[in-house]
Amino acid sequence: MLAAGSLWCQKQVLASDRDSSRRPRVSPTQLAENTVCEIVRIKGLRKAWGPKKIRTIYEREHGEAPSLSSFQRILEKGGLVEKRVTRKVGSASSRLQGVPAAKAPNEVWTVDFKGWWWVTKECEICQPLTVRDEYRRYLLGFDALKTTCTTEVQRRFERQFKTYGLPQAIRSDNGSPFASVNAPLGLSRLSAWWLSMGIRLHRAWPGHPQDNGAHERMHPDIAHEIEACVEGNHRDHQVVFDLWRKENNQKTA
Repeated sequence: MLAAGSLWCQKQVLASDRDSSRRPRVSPTQLAENTVCEIVRIKGLRKAWGPKKIRTIYEREHGEAPSLSSFQRILEKGGLVEKRVTRKVGSASSRLQGVPAAKAPNEVWTVDFKGWWWVTKECEICQPLTVRDEYRRYLLGFDALKTTCTTEVQRRFERQFKTYGLPQAIRSDNGSPFASVNAPLGLSRLSAWWLSMGIRLHRAWPGHPQDNGAHERMHPDIAHEIEACVEGNHRDHQVVFDLWRKENNQKTA
C-alpha cells in the first residue's frame, strides 16, 4: 500500500508540473521603470541619435547600461527610431572598389559640405564644411563658412594639417571646390594642391553619395540638431559648431 501511495503521489506531482505555466515569474530582460524613462529622456534630447549613441550617453551618466538590444527594443516599441533606407550597391559604386578602408589614423580623411542654410542676422548663407578621419570617426573640422571658394577651404585645411599632420588620402565627391568637371582628371585648384603635397585622391562616383556614406550619415544629425536652431551671426554659428564637434568626438572616443 505504501508503494502504491508513493507512486500515486509522484503521478500527481508530474501532472501538476505539466499544468503549471512555464513562464518565468521575473524576466531577466525586463527593465525597471526608471531605466526606461531615462532612456526615453535621453532620446528626447538627442532625437537624431540611434540606440548605440543613446546607450553611450546613458553609460557615461550612470556608470553602467543595459544591453544594446534593450535600447533598440525600448526605442522601437516607443516609435522613436527612424529606420534608414538601405540602398542597393550597383555597378556605379565600382569606382571605389580596390580602395581599402582606413586601418590607421590619417590614412583617409573624408570631406564634404553639408547643405547651406540662411544666417538671417547677416542676410547671408552658412556653408558648413566637415572634415573627418575615417578610421577614428573623429571630426577634425566643422567650419561655418560664408562661401565654398577654394581660398577659404584651403585655409581651413592648412590649419588642420598643422594640427593633425597630412593624411595619406582624401575622399570627396565631385563637387566644387574638390573637383572640376572641365579640368583634366577632374582636378581643381584645391585637389591639385592636395596632390602636390603627396596626398592621394579618392573620388566618389558622381551622383552616388553612399560611396562616402559614413561621412554623409553625419549630416542629417547636423540638420536635426543645429540647422534653424542657432540665432546670431557666423561667429555664433562657429561657437555652436565647435561645441557640437567636441561632443561628437567624445562619444566616438
